Amino acid sequence: MLIELDVQGYEDRGIFGGREMFRRARACILELNLDSLYEGQAAFEGIIPLLSHFGHQYAGNLDQVCAEDGHVIYADALFINSDLKRRQC
Repeated sequence: MLIELDVQGYEDRGIFGGREMFRRARACILELNLDSLYEGQAAFEGIIPLLSHFGHQYAGNLDQVCAEDGHVIYADALFINSDLKRRQC
């Protein structure tokens, strides 16, 4: 199962609400903001340990949007469930 989550800065709440689905998913794609775009948004740095708790490891970006100065504003980040991969072997 693949989860795609784009909830405008509320990724942490979406992950918590769907924690059983995230445990079972082989992979997930989340649109994560690196710039502060929404009040109370989840920080990229906070999402990595949260997903790690459910077995997902950051595997890179599928797409990203950059500002004129070159920094990343937001990205579609890919996370792979390494716990499921180990169980299949």
